[in-house]
Amino acid sequence: MRKLLNAILFVTILFVSADSAANPNSNVSDITFEEISGNTERVGNRTVRYSVFYQSPLYNSGGSYNNEFVSTVLERSSVEIFRFIDENSIRYVECSPDLKLNIYHISSSYLNDHSRFRDWGPSNNVQDKNTFTLWALYDPMKQDRFNASIFLTDHGMWANEILIAHEVAHYWFTRFCMTLTYSSGTEDFAKKFERYYEAKMNRGFNE
Repeated sequence: MRKLLNAILFVTILFVSADSAANPNSNVSDITFEEISGNTERVGNRTVRYSVFYQSPLYNSGGSYNNEFVSTVLERSSVEIFRFIDENSIRYVECSPDLKLNIYHISSSYLNDHSRFRDWGPSNNVQDKNTFTLWALYDPMKQDRFNASIFLTDHGMWANEILIAHEVAHYWFTRFCMTLTYSSGTEDFAKKFERYYEAKMNRGFNE
């Protein structure tokens, strides 16, 4: 009997762990998502583990996000982050090399539900959230050092690439513990990188 109970307990823990791993962000625990990819990108001598989730039924409604696009922009923006850091002589310490990135494609109505996503505004100089439409959001998930989240809405291919690049900058800011070395904060860092990245888009990344 004890062996049977232990076996049942073990299976239950596995199911709970699998469910938690599939959708680790509590802000969207009540929304149905489809995980369409889980992958690892190489950026120099570093790796970025990530998963892409689509809110059902967004996955079936088209849009300019897809697994290949997200993977390409994630890798490209991460490469450009290192060039941006080097060109601006920004110091960093890699303190979270095991930080996984969960990328959620979510409807604008859910992302702009202020009862669901509360912890943003002041750093973006937004005092009245009701007058501001949020297109993307980075959640460092401070309660979970192994996961960070990016939430994205569909705003057209060009804008989507810039949105991903901006939020990926927040990811590296967290992974590099740059609160210790960059006094202007994560939003200032991401905005400056966004301008840098968009300029590269306009010129072409091979130049």
